[in-house]
Amino acid sequence: MLEATAERSTSLDAAAHAVLELTAPNRLEEDLVGLEDALMARGLEPRQTLLRQVVRGRAPVEGSGLVVGGLPFIRAALHRNGLAMPEPLDYLDAPVTALGRAIWPSTLGAVAAGLEHRGEPVFIKPRGVAKRFAGRVVAQPLDLRALPVSSSATPVWCSDVIEIVSEHRVFLRHGEILGVRHYDGDPSKAPGLSGVQVVVDEVRGHLPAGCALDVGVVAPDRVVLIEANDGFSLGHHGLDAGPYFDVLHARWTELVRRGC
Repeated sequence: MLEATAERSTSLDAAAHAVLELTAPNRLEEDLVGLEDALMARGLEPRQTLLRQVVRGRAPVEGSGLVVGGLPFIRAALHRNGLAMPEPLDYLDAPVTALGRAIWPSTLGAVAAGLEHRGEPVFIKPRGVAKRFAGRVVAQPLDLRALPVSSSATPVWCSDVIEIVSEHRVFLRHGEILGVRHYDGDPSKAPGLSGVQVVVDEVRGHLPAGCALDVGVVAPDRVVLIEANDGFSLGHHGLDAGPYFDVLHARWTELVRRGC
């Protein structure tokens, strides 16, 4: 699997601690297990806390050098710092050459009408901050009844259905690839580094300081962007703790310094 050695940061925030989410007393959020050594190696003292403690203002997230956890945890920590959650990255205004398919905004009502009239399957996923359901392919209006939302006005992204052989997460810090990890499909069908780099270069102007791109292999030597993920609350998919920290820290620092 492709992996780059991350350059070690020497200019950490003045705040000398990081706050990690506990999902239960003495139980770290799964993706954070093993991260504490990387934090201490970079001069940050790990502190663990529950979401309710952040919400109640009883956890030291204001001015922290890093906060890591699930989306509600990050949202609460940003609120304590006087900041709002950024909009989802989704597709980064990527050109069709990077996406490999047509993508358009819609609503559940419009999707149902389109399926009824055209009968062609379409992939849908939530559009906006609230992730109300997992993305899926729907082929008929009846398929929409399985969703946990029912309003026809619910905003969604739609895309053409394409065959993706394997899916991989590309971890980026300041546009540099720190690692590529397989997470779905045929693990033997890894994307070539040159193909991954083409996708990164296509969206470089829209990337935050730390993020991950999910990419798919659709044919030999053809790599497409599946979606982009902001550099907080990221699953590591087996990425080493050092580069994982570098992605998280780059984005948290950008968020609290720029407020975006």
